[in-house]
Amino acid sequence: MDNFRNLLKTYLFGVGEDEGNFLNVSIIKSVEDFRFLLANQLLEICVDVFCVDKGLDIFDYINDFLLTTKRYEDYFFDLNNGNINKLAILLFKANMKEQANKILKILTKMGEPKVNEKLREWKPCAWYSTEKEARESHIDYYYGDCEKKIKGPRKIRITINHQVQANHAYRLGIIDQEKYHNLSEKFKEKKDANYIIQNKLDEYAKSEGFLEDLKVYKIPKGIPIKRMIPSAGYYSEMFTNLTEDQKIEYVNAFKSPIKLELIKKYLYTRMMTYVLSLIQNFDDQFLTQKVIKECKILSETLNQKNDDILLIMKFFNYLNSLDSKERQIKLDYLINISSKNETTDGYYALYDKFNFQKFRLWCYSEYVNNYHERKD
Repeated sequence: MDNFRNLLKTYLFGVGEDEGNFLNVSIIKSVEDFRFLLANQLLEICVDVFCVDKGLDIFDYINDFLLTTKRYEDYFFDLNNGNINKLAILLFKANMKEQANKILKILTKMGEPKVNEKLREWKPCAWYSTEKEARESHIDYYYGDCEKKIKGPRKIRITINHQVQANHAYRLGIIDQEKYHNLSEKFKEKKDANYIIQNKLDEYAKSEGFLEDLKVYKIPKGIPIKRMIPSAGYYSEMFTNLTEDQKIEYVNAFKSPIKLELIKKYLYTRMMTYVLSLIQNFDDQFLTQKVIKECKILSETLNQKNDDILLIMKFFNYLNSLDSKERQIKLDYLINISSKNETTDGYYALYDKFNFQKFRLWCYSEYVNNYHERKD
């Protein structure tokens, strides 16, 4: 049930696993709850892949037959608000202007009481210094942004991220044939490039081999229980934060045959493990050289400006440049905060665990002049 939304998405549209919200099973108490939430998820899927004609049918079905309680109304027009706004905008782009304005009218009708409710709770704060600012912000959230795009003078710009979106956008007249052809060529080139990258990583996995044991964690064995495994949450790339299935999938991701989507899925888990391995095993020359070699191959083959991978290599060079006494002081400090998950002063207090964001900030604070990213 946790991955029901992704299963539906893959089955209906051929789109792989994404990082969106999964079906909220926690509020299912009845068949009506399940039917309502399933319809919401189908609406989100249709909007996400630009299949907005089907999305309109689902919206009408929910609005006409399923909003039988205030609880359903609140869920539909608050938590699902972004999808409804996007549906109206896409319908307008597809020259279904009457339907778009109908949804905008419903959004406005349902949104105005919610704006007033938010304003009754308003107090001056860092986000809104005046009640006027608060009102404008809440209006934009519920219906104002949609209204500006539909009724405003500016041309609505739509970002298309994959082939399935392009297919529906062309079918509905949102883009013309030339644009569709150009996008299809772009996505094909990207797919071909990813295939080449995947092969290069697989060649490395077969010849050199990615280290399975980086001497940081106990390596799990077995196979995942679940067929579809969600990605780790934001700031949760640490191996210890992964579920057992995620840990097993992470270990297998760096074995041949390589799947590029899994490498990308667990890249920051791998990078954070590299950092901890360098911190805890700096005197192990074989291990540290192997880590740097893996960082180099990942940086080169991923074909992107991944400054974070380079940051690990610079971190190693920085430690190498220190005399043994000073280096040990730095390593002892890093071992302490990484093993105890303690926070420190300043920016570090933003994070309750030692993760890559925290490591990056430490690097900037230690040798900021070596980085062009920070010129203050």
